[in-house]
Amino acid sequence: MELFSLFREKIRLHSQKYHLISKLDRFGMNRAYLKELRLLLRKERDVNRRLKQEIDFLSRFVNLRLIGEQIDNINKTTDRQLEILNRVELGIFRQLNYKRLKDECKREIEQSKFFLNILKETATELKGVEIPKREFEEEKILVSQAQKTYSELVKAIGNVRKVEQKAKELVFIGHKLKRTKLYEFMKQDIDFIISQASYAMKHPKESKLKFILASAYIISPGTFELTGVYLIFRYINKYIKLKSSRAKSAA
Repeated sequence: MELFSLFREKIRLHSQKYHLISKLDRFGMNRAYLKELRLLLRKERDVNRRLKQEIDFLSRFVNLRLIGEQIDNINKTTDRQLEILNRVELGIFRQLNYKRLKDECKREIEQSKFFLNILKETATELKGVEIPKREFEEEKILVSQAQKTYSELVKAIGNVRKVEQKAKELVFIGHKLKRTKLYEFMKQDIDFIISQASYAMKHPKESKLKFILASAYIISPGTFELTGVYLIFRYINKYIKLKSSRAKSAA
């Protein structure tokens, strides 16, 4: 089903977007980064619209009205991000509009969290859909640990012993994440964590370490939630197939 390939692309673009914004935070309004971000947002907008079409198709079998509305809300936010970015590129109140762009990104993160919550509720109401909640929660804890440990690593710079300790912890967490279902969808973020931590372990005294590690987004905000949305849709799709198969058998 195209829904799943579209969601994979949505997650990839989402993660890539926040890594670009991280670069803009660090290096300023680099024209190449701004241009790349504009192209990425246009792709994301197209994916959102196609996702809505797929959700509408699935709604013939399961009530996904709220899900469809949430896709529309997310797409409106993507439209606003693109509109504001155009003003940033033109140099119109550049810093103010960049702040507005970041505000729209925060809105999008909250929308992704809400998206996951309403999809969980929808799945719960469908008799026969079983989601391995415990496994999902364990993976969420690992993501939180990675973010927390990375922050501690950056704060420890200057203390060689602590840098080595936190970097080692982070590599360990990263390899645990590689063994989860999340890795397939968060590969870029998880590989980045491991590479940054490995670099810190090899160069704990380097004077430029803080600059190298001080990235605003390690695991891109909202990526975990979108991955959760993808996985739950997999379970809902199994439910729909089973329901259709039973209906054909009874006919």
